[in-house]
Amino acid sequence: MRVLNKTEYPTEEVRELLRFAAKGIRTGGIGGITVTVKNGKHLSGLTNRSPYSSGPRYSITLRLPQQYPRPWWTRTKGEWVETYRVQDWREGLILLAGHEFYHVRQYRKNAARKRKLLLQGIQARERNHSHVRSDRWGSKKLEQYRRQKGEETSAR
Repeated sequence: MRVLNKTEYPTEEVRELLRFAAKGIRTGGIGGITVTVKNGKHLSGLTNRSPYSSGPRYSITLRLPQQYPRPWWTRTKGEWVETYRVQDWREGLILLAGHEFYHVRQYRKNAARKRKLLLQGIQARERNHSHVRSDRWGSKKLEQYRRQKGEETSAR
């Protein structure tokens, strides 16, 4: 994973938090991914696939705001619902990165499925990439981080 940190946050800490958010992602891990972390007005992320590389390459852009706490909204049954209060930039980075890493997993899994079907002579349709599942993964990583942080605090 290549990390481009364009924020004032420490690059080594950003890299460590990104690794934490990606831990457990199957289907190719985090190889071939470039993650750019920037300042922004809102918590937002975007995943792109590059058709111009020799192998599958993915680019993730994460935008982190300067002011916290902030709400994290999830679409549930057609309505937007606040699911978390993100307390600081670290939590925002883990939640966003987990969400976007899961999209990379979905892209890779879909590409493998399409290759398998093409070998069988079956035309494969592009699959929908679920934001619900990506939100669940990001939320799971945030909960793990909060538990770990709580254990470190109580151990002192």
